[in-house]
Amino acid sequence: MKRIFSAFIAFAMMLSFFVFPSPLKAERSIPNFSAPSITAAPGETVNIPVRISGDYEAHGLDLRLFFSNSMLILEGFERGEMLNSAQASGGLTIIDSKVEGDENSVRVGIIMPIGPFTSEGVIFTARLTVASNVAPGTVIPLTVRVKDFFYMPIGEPQQNLSHSVTSGKITVSSSSPNPTPTPKPTNSPTPAPATPTPTPRPSS
Repeated sequence: MKRIFSAFIAFAMMLSFFVFPSPLKAERSIPNFSAPSITAAPGETVNIPVRISGDYEAHGLDLRLFFSNSMLILEGFERGEMLNSAQASGGLTIIDSKVEGDENSVRVGIIMPIGPFTSEGVIFTARLTVASNVAPGTVIPLTVRVKDFFYMPIGEPQQNLSHSVTSGKITVSSSSPNPTPTPKPTNSPTPAPATPTPTPRPSS
């Protein structure tokens, strides 16, 4: 998948030479990429949204979320509103996952051949299940890494954009299954004593 991901970035950048340039605009603030810090029990499945916030303009992004391959099971991932917005604005986007040693990762790439992307919000959401054998009290890092984040209008040199990163974590709690309530005994009504039927007397 690494070759596919690299080929995607190279192909998308080649396309940018066949479009009209956009006016040069520098970054306006330092955006932040973040993953949440949450608590989950062994065996529990949780949603981990990776977000971007801040005022910026960018033409390219290469971002990854890394996590333990033995303590967390990747159930899947879905695009967020930010990634959908970039694609709807003419961007080329890709999202995939890769296991490397004891780490798994979800990776996102964005290239804008014409105008930059600027939207805030969820880039993608990963669905992760805490392995059932993880001990309570374990802290599992959710590491956000930004490999490339730049502004590059046609005819201008690439400007790497300043940014901050807030990685997250999952703190494993004690499993607390809901106890099955003990049914209350039902009091059976005491049967009423039978009323004896009188024996008819023989007629004389």
